Amino acid sequence: MVATIPMTVSQIGTGTRRVCSGGNLYANWNDLATLRDEYGWTIVPRGLTNDALTGVTDPAVLEANICGAIKPFTAHGHLRAWGMFAWPQNRFTTELQQRYVTPCYAYGRRYTGLYGTNALPTPYPYWSRAVSVNGGKCDDPSLPCHTFTPKGNRNYMQPKDLAVTAALARSRGVWVLLQFYTLVSGAYGRMGDRFAWDCRSSDPADHWSSYSEYYCWNDYQSVVRSIPLGSRVTDPATVAQLTGRTPPR
Repeated sequence: MVATIPMTVSQIGTGTRRVCSGGNLYANWNDLATLRDEYGWTIVPRGLTNDALTGVTDPAVLEANICGAIKPFTAHGHLRAWGMFAWPQNRFTTELQQRYVTPCYAYGRRYTGLYGTNALPTPYPYWSRAVSVNGGKCDDPSLPCHTFTPKGNRNYMQPKDLAVTAALARSRGVWVLLQFYTLVSGAYGRMGDRFAWDCRSSDPADHWSSYSEYYCWNDYQSVVRSIPLGSRVTDPATVAQLTGRTPPR
């Protein structure tokens, strides 16, 4: 199956260098080329930097950070980057979406919760609502991991619920985006640590993580296995083309 990776230009290293920020080691241009050429993955822009854009008032800066963000990707051969602009930090307005995203991209990504879907064809101003797959407090109320406060203060999403969400694509004829962040396995650290998780139990209700962006690898695999046969897994640019859209300017 293919995947789509939103990337921030300032977090992409050149040569053998990789950027480490916020505890994450990001792919460099060579890594992204490998994922594209050997695995068929699509890379899309998330802006020039990680900064939110809703407080920016200079049209030139907005143009450079949104529409202009596609240029480094196309220069590195990522010709399907026009499929989606991923609003950094999920900060957006409909006005900015209409003025800066729709002239240059097929869709603008914003987050939604469980069971969130997108109609086909997706109506103007072409939002692509992505389910933000979160880790956090475990689902078993009898365990201490159910009451601790992780960073982001989220509840660990159960793979069975994500499986229901994924199945909606085929049963309802809609577009579903599931966005995972950092996939972890086994156990690490202690409850309350900045970096900690426990994915060892055979019951996903017992799984927890110290941060909403950490999710268990075994649960991710379970969700992937649950995708109904006949579902089409593809990138935003293909979704746009299948519904009669062409690359913007």
